[in-house]
Amino acid sequence: ITATKAHRYWMIRPGTDLALNYALIHVILKENLHDAPFVNRWVLGLDELREFVRPYTPEWAEKETGIAAAEIVALAREISQDKPSVIFHFGYRGANSTTEIYLRRSIMILNALMGSIEVKGGYFFKKGPGEVGGKMARKLTDQDLPKTDMPRFDKVGTPEFPLPDPSHGVGQILPNAILSEDPYPIRALIAYRFDPLMSIPDTSRTKRALEKLDLIVTIDINYSDIAWYSDVILPESIYLERLDCIQQANGLKPQMFLRQQAVPPRYDTRPGAIILKQLAERMGIDRYFPYATMEDLVRWQLEGTGFSMEDFQAKGFVSYTDKQIFWDRNDGLKFKTPSGKIELVSSLLEQAGFESFPEYAPVAPPPEGQYQFTTGRCAVHTHVSTQNNPYLNEIFPENALWINSLEGAKLGIQNGDLVEVASSHGSGRIKALVTDFIHPEAVFTIHGFGHEAQLASRAFNKGVSDAMLQENISDQVGGSPALHHTFVNVRKVK
Repeated sequence: ITATKAHRYWMIRPGTDLALNYALIHVILKENLHDAPFVNRWVLGLDELREFVRPYTPEWAEKETGIAAAEIVALAREISQDKPSVIFHFGYRGANSTTEIYLRRSIMILNALMGSIEVKGGYFFKKGPGEVGGKMARKLTDQDLPKTDMPRFDKVGTPEFPLPDPSHGVGQILPNAILSEDPYPIRALIAYRFDPLMSIPDTSRTKRALEKLDLIVTIDINYSDIAWYSDVILPESIYLERLDCIQQANGLKPQMFLRQQAVPPRYDTRPGAIILKQLAERMGIDRYFPYATMEDLVRWQLEGTGFSMEDFQAKGFVSYTDKQIFWDRNDGLKFKTPSGKIELVSSLLEQAGFESFPEYAPVAPPPEGQYQFTTGRCAVHTHVSTQNNPYLNEIFPENALWINSLEGAKLGIQNGDLVEVASSHGSGRIKALVTDFIHPEAVFTIHGFGHEAQLASRAFNKGVSDAMLQENISDQVGGSPALHHTFVNVRKVK
């Protein structure tokens, strides 16, 4: 969709985005197109960056990306004319390659060079209620929790994954942790709004791991694949049937949201927070859940904020301020680095043993007869949870495998043909979508299809699950899965 709306579209070689960004940085610094006052005030490491990108010329990038050098130069010059009100967007999903952290860093370096931070038309930091003397709502539980010295199964905070955010973790490591019993045996799993069978790469390995568990419990609104695999299903009320907890939304105007119940539950379902509360009661730790109902929870969350549950009746949200909050670009920016500035040479990376500017590793084309498997989202469905919804299923019932028109002709594949797509981890049958709008080295499909739970009959066996085909490998720096590091074969089903 983004490509169809763009003024300029480049069909870049898959996996070479970092090369393009390095070339853009090269042009910007060589021609002094950056926002010098902002960079001089807030950016450290410019000399090191300038030296690093010296060999990454537009001509070099053209060979790597397939994008003409002249177009790269023209874009850098064009964008710089509108600085600082420009945005190099870092994208919705940071889970493509094993060097993902460096791609995302390069995007933010481009924004820093343009000075497009804390300015209208550029990026801004999310502002919390503390900026205007307000107080955040409480979380779902009392945070006075006992400390534990038990290691995390995902190795976050260890030499294996020293830098990922602990609040996000490295969830794709779960099958490895179960099968290896490292750092300890895992015997049970509670899956809440998460389907490891559809979301963790290499489904066959995930199944082997789940079969090793003594107990699997799923909290869900759907009969999902992990619910089908579970010993116990605790059904959650859908969003229209429940009062939700307070959601904190920080931004230019910090706000709180409250989604309120519209209709009574049709079946014996409960809000997720109440399910967790009642599990805590049976485990003897309900003191950390100081509420009995959702109304109690909301009122407890709002204590001390100056707002009441009734304040949400009119619009469903409340604002801490009516004015947009921008920090002073001269002296008021607040970067969470030791220096208080943007560190191009990252002390965080360097102290963890990683380079700030690793040498670019060329991306080889796929092996003969294979394609780089890529995946993404669509506007109709949400992750893996809505494919069985009768209305959304009618609009978008199954995914297709996008393949370049020239490659399709070589393989004798026409639009709508049934094809088999296979990797070293699995295979499946899916309809082909033959198009000019995909690179010849790649194929693509929408995430979230290929469900195996038969009771979810509308979604059952429709399309192919990307997780079934993918390699389960990670970016060791950022911890995200490298979802685009799988090669597949494609053949027409006769």
